[in-house]
Amino acid sequence: MEAPDNLSQMRFSRRTLLKGAGAGAMGLTLAQAGLLRSAAAASESVSDIVNIAITAEELAITLLTNVIKNASGYDQPIKEPVLSVLKGALASEVYHRDYLAKAGATPLTQAFTVPDPKILSDYDTLFTTVVQLESAFVAAYTAAAAEFADMGKPELVKVAFQIGAVEAEHRVLANYALGHRPANNMAFEANLFGAVGDAAAALKKLGFIGGSGKQVSYPGTSGADLSYVSHTYPGGPSVSCMPAMPGTGGGGMAGTSGEGGLEQMLGILGLFGVGAAVVGVLTRRLTAQREERAEQRAD
Repeated sequence: MEAPDNLSQMRFSRRTLLKGAGAGAMGLTLAQAGLLRSAAAASESVSDIVNIAITAEELAITLLTNVIKNASGYDQPIKEPVLSVLKGALASEVYHRDYLAKAGATPLTQAFTVPDPKILSDYDTLFTTVVQLESAFVAAYTAAAAEFADMGKPELVKVAFQIGAVEAEHRVLANYALGHRPANNMAFEANLFGAVGDAAAALKKLGFIGGSGKQVSYPGTSGADLSYVSHTYPGGPSVSCMPAMPGTGGGGMAGTSGEGGLEQMLGILGLFGVGAAVVGVLTRRLTAQREERAEQRAD
């Protein structure tokens, strides 16, 4: 199954939109530019997002399966403690993949390429690549969470964070295997992608999809030892799209004092770089309620 030629073009109308608008020339603030990116990213559907996600999970399964089979063939043998980490990572990726498949996701491709042959023979190259890929996976699920929030799908936001958190663990463990101390060297995750489609383009640009390197096919999940992990389904309490906020009387936007509190909250969210999609949802809801009250007073 070959990688589709249009993989890097998936839902990239947002790039055209940003370039055409000339955000810098128009003097848009970073927050305004973020909202513009959010609006453009809304062209991605849930199906688009989960199809890209399952493709990334199957890439991870393919790479990890090959590495584990060839663990003794590296220039620096992968010893048992580190090998156990890789087996645990493989098991979790299998559960991620299976969850997405049961939700109806279809991989964009099951044919991958290894851009650097040293990934399959050199210890440092391998784990440097794992750190790079896991950073991309974390960023992709962060973008997915923002897009799901903009769609008003809080349960999917939760699942995206649950998967992304595990991918971050994988990155930290790969850092540790490289000898980096501290291995947990980030206070906040990097915001690499404006939308999940950007992650698909990144994998192609890095040469893991449609590249010129060694071709490897998705091997399935039978090689994984699933006993290495627990919490194998994204459970937990249900979440609501609009949690109660201080000063709002429990309704999120229930009065004048609540509006003020929410405006302050929006400002804080923007300052700390929280996804523009989330801020956009809250802003639109506040504006709609203000307009509704204004019409009621006019009557």
